[in-house]
Amino acid sequence: MKIKFLIAMLLSFTFAILFLDLSQVHTLIKIPLRALSIIIMILPIWVVIRKDLNIQTILFKQKLNKKKFIKLFFVMLILISFIFLVRFITYRQEFFSFSKSLHYDNYLWIYLSFGYLSQVFLQDILLILLYNGMITFVSGEKRSIFIITLLFGFAHFSLSIFAAVITFLIGVIFLLVYKKFENIFALNIIHYPLGIISIAFGWT
Repeated sequence: MKIKFLIAMLLSFTFAILFLDLSQVHTLIKIPLRALSIIIMILPIWVVIRKDLNIQTILFKQKLNKKKFIKLFFVMLILISFIFLVRFITYRQEFFSFSKSLHYDNYLWIYLSFGYLSQVFLQDILLILLYNGMITFVSGEKRSIFIITLLFGFAHFSLSIFAAVITFLIGVIFLLVYKKFENIFALNIIHYPLGIISIAFGWT
């Protein structure tokens, strides 16, 4: 099973690299293409782990209550502050400049509201399946977090070293959030606003 999972993970990250750069594709086509590419990445992992792990259980291990929502809100504020700090350090002269596509693409609001939300949900499913598969078949929790986020960072290396490093760091934070709250919606709540800000800055 360990070998099967590693092969499935290799296939998944190969698909990730192949489908990574869709910057030249129009927004209306980009939405279904990205969703389709993430589903293709999920499939090999799902096929391998579905008999040994209850997918519904690992996505919704805990329920989110009011206290947890408050904690998530503060985590989100800290992460958003971190993103703006990175923006200020790396693009000081263009700190308040947003992506041109945000201003000139008439369909961007569709992508931000519906398309990106579905993309976030699918990406978080992939991350959670990889994490649970790793700790079940391959390694412990800390090592699994490091390996998965390192691979995610490497998959973004073709965009830039900056993109690879940020993806690695954000991936570590996302998995720590999932480990704490054990609910995919907790991860979605953190992931979505950070992604919207990244799009506004023209990072993705």
